[in-house]
Amino acid sequence: MRVGSDWAPAAAFIAGITGLTLNGAIHDLGFGTPSNWFPFVFSIAAVTGIGLAFTGARILRRAFPPVTGVTWNEPGLEGSVAQIVTGTAGPDSPSGRARVRDESGVVHIIRVYTSGASLRFGRRVRLGPFDDPRRAYPVEPV
Repeated sequence: MRVGSDWAPAAAFIAGITGLTLNGAIHDLGFGTPSNWFPFVFSIAAVTGIGLAFTGARILRRAFPPVTGVTWNEPGLEGSVAQIVTGTAGPDSPSGRARVRDESGVVHIIRVYTSGASLRFGRRVRLGPFDDPRRAYPVEPV
């Protein structure tokens, strides 16, 4: 199941919360009995629930597209931009890792090292040619 692909339960939840909030406001502000306002409250709650759930689902799909696969330390990603996912990646760091996502939705987790100073978590780097003896990519900051 993709993230945000089924937004109907979220729409019902948001509509319910909106309806209860509007009914409470009508009661507390003394606009009469909430039952007289039912068509208005139901319409506003339904539109708000559907609108927010649908919009939220689209934002989630765009911000977090689905992953179709994961590979580990695969050669052939030279020139790609990656993001460091370990605490640090340095010249002598055997555990430096980075993440690259290709166009097909596959996430590649790769070993990396630097020739200069250590790079911290979250830093974007460009991958150099795969180093077979080290089984890792040299990287430089972007």
